[in-house]
Amino acid sequence: MNKKTFALTLIPFLMLNACNKENNTETADTTKNAEVKKVAEKVEVKPSVAPKTLSKEELAKYKPNELGLIMVLEYHSIARPEARWTRTPENFRKDLETLYKKNYYLTHLRDFVNNTMDVPLGKTPVILTFDDAREDQFKYIKDKSGNQIIDPDCGVGVIEAFTKKHPDFGKAATFFVLPSVGFGQTREDAKKKFEFLANNGYEIGNHTLNHPMLETMKDDKVKQEIAENVIGVQKLVPGYNVDSLAYPYGSVPKNLKAVESGEYKGTKYKNIAAFLVGSEPSYASISKKFNAFKIPRIQAIQSEFDRHFGFFKSIPSYQYISDGNKETLTIPSKLPDGLKNSLKDQFKAKVITY
Repeated sequence: MNKKTFALTLIPFLMLNACNKENNTETADTTKNAEVKKVAEKVEVKPSVAPKTLSKEELAKYKPNELGLIMVLEYHSIARPEARWTRTPENFRKDLETLYKKNYYLTHLRDFVNNTMDVPLGKTPVILTFDDAREDQFKYIKDKSGNQIIDPDCGVGVIEAFTKKHPDFGKAATFFVLPSVGFGQTREDAKKKFEFLANNGYEIGNHTLNHPMLETMKDDKVKQEIAENVIGVQKLVPGYNVDSLAYPYGSVPKNLKAVESGEYKGTKYKNIAAFLVGSEPSYASISKKFNAFKIPRIQAIQSEFDRHFGFFKSIPSYQYISDGNKETLTIPSKLPDGLKNSLKDQFKAKVITY
């Protein structure tokens, strides 16, 4: 397929968003709760080291485009063998290695949605997400001495090892959880796992209580499913701010206001974003075309990786590339048709064009 044909095939999706289809918290030490809540609400990021403005030579070399498209990757199981909803540990390591070599940078979901990303110059943000809180995403095992350790082949184990080896790759992932599943194993283990995520740079998101088809439910039931998930998470991590949702099966309720905020039996919630099941890159949050409650994700399987890496290679002007300074937005004056005139008005004061 030549570049022109490939572009014509991909550009239509750029004009639309893809769409597939107890409040009793346990008593805990007050200081610890405050610390957990602080970590949950504000993820520490490294300060940008890039200059305030880029030289002509740097602009020509890095070609920053902060109105470009961003991949939100969706994983389920990290296990063997490879299957439609399963990525082997070996292939997950390969995914991270490929992203690293291609100058991607692991970015927090909240920062992506809020346009507060602090991505190094010349790198492209990528968001990792995991659905269902499956055991193979976060598993404890015993080492030879009988000590409990994180399984190096589970999702968290792979990320921990890779980001320790490559600290310049960033460290971030969001786990859209089912509290009743709690990554399997024991309830005590579930609590330890949730606390680990909250205190080690990961984010915990909402995947409802029972994983229903939300589009078939009335508003009060939708709110109940979302609020009871928050209750379940906060039993494990008191005070944690759950503020994002992944739609089970990609099933979107008819009333998005019920997703954005609500209350059930005294438990209130307010989401900043909600995510679909597939199947294309997302617009940057500064784009008029960005819909925070219908954010597409890309299934983390080889055919999808090949398709999207091929697209960005063929038409690089669609790819988000950072200028290294979170205080500015750098955008080329010549944009592809799918990105033209799509910048939100409120961001114009920050924009640098070249």
